[in-house]
Amino acid sequence: MSDWSAQHNDAGVLMLLSSSLPLTPSGYGVRSHAIASHLLRHGVRLKVCTRPGYPLTSWTGPQEVRLSDTVENVTYHRLPLYPVGMGEFGEEYRQQASSLIATVAGRCRASIIHAASDMENGLPAMLAAKKAGVKGIYEYRGMWHYSAAVRNTWFPWTEPFRRRQRLEVQTGQLADAVFAISEALKAELVAEGLPENKITVLPNAVDVERFTPLPPDQELLEKYGLQDRVVVGFIGSFTAYEGLDSLMDAVLELNWRGFPVSLLMVGDGADNLKRMKALHQARGSHPSVIFTGRVPFEDVKRYYSLIDIMPFPRVPAKVCRCVPPLKPLEAMAMGKTVLASNVAALTEIVRDGETGLVFESGNLPDLVEKLETLLARPDLRQRLADRGRAWVLAQRDWHKVSERILRVYEGLLEG
Repeated sequence: MSDWSAQHNDAGVLMLLSSSLPLTPSGYGVRSHAIASHLLRHGVRLKVCTRPGYPLTSWTGPQEVRLSDTVENVTYHRLPLYPVGMGEFGEEYRQQASSLIATVAGRCRASIIHAASDMENGLPAMLAAKKAGVKGIYEYRGMWHYSAAVRNTWFPWTEPFRRRQRLEVQTGQLADAVFAISEALKAELVAEGLPENKITVLPNAVDVERFTPLPPDQELLEKYGLQDRVVVGFIGSFTAYEGLDSLMDAVLELNWRGFPVSLLMVGDGADNLKRMKALHQARGSHPSVIFTGRVPFEDVKRYYSLIDIMPFPRVPAKVCRCVPPLKPLEAMAMGKTVLASNVAALTEIVRDGETGLVFESGNLPDLVEKLETLLARPDLRQRLADRGRAWVLAQRDWHKVSERILRVYEGLLEG
């Protein structure tokens, strides 16, 4: 691991996030924490802040708000709330937020401001970099209006969608360098006019020391009655684009064909969880489908330990083609067999017949067929799981992937 501090002892980095652990335990928060944690291990002088007003302007609900929260080796500082901009991302908010961020950058002697999606966080940060006379990096983890378009198919034809698209591109144009979470998203950004040589792909990765194979948790096996069952699992948010209704139908079909398979669904997602439970009830409330609800962050690995096969049946939507989930990498690191739909962002991770199996997105019979193949062939499951873990160790370990960030930082400081 390189010693950043020995080479760049005068250079500091201010990282700006839309949300963070421990208040928002999402994939975004996990990725942010891994990046910040590894940059600190590399010796980077790093200050991590959340966007002005978070969490009061967020959906996280009533909670105690502190000036900072520390998780492991990372301290998340909360920036104060502005009197303008409550629920509205306008010019006045952008100017006030960028002035505050520029002031913070000056106080912590930052040479780089590194901000992550979405543009409500990134645009004020890139404006702040210009005001402070420092370098700005915008990290595209996704286009959040693409996600909204899955829930509301008419949204791409509206002015709010086009406005957010324009502002996302403007944020990247203002930045001195850009990170994209996938090759597919990089291609989208190039098509929108961002220079290809400005963009570095910074994929999801995993802490391979934290996510390692574990024996099944006996207490949870008994609690959910999973002994002598092959467990198909989903862990995450029940969003509209995950394709979970198809996954439930596939598992029910395989039960009717006589396979001893259960579906363990861990997490929540407000209205989508209610919808899934209603669909389950409409299909006869079969006991092979289990909803656990949200579980404590520290218990997630216990639930992973129960799972044999982890499908990711994402639908053929633009957000799914561009933005990969973090969970396949965690699953592969823990030695689970992965089955994924053939959207571009997932096939960058799951190589059909090598690190997992791939089926046609939106094709329920193909999903059933591939799941049946894995249920009938434990030897294939084990081989794919072993190869998947080996690939993650070689290609998607945060210890190695974080080096890409340092190279971009160095390029900006030396340029």
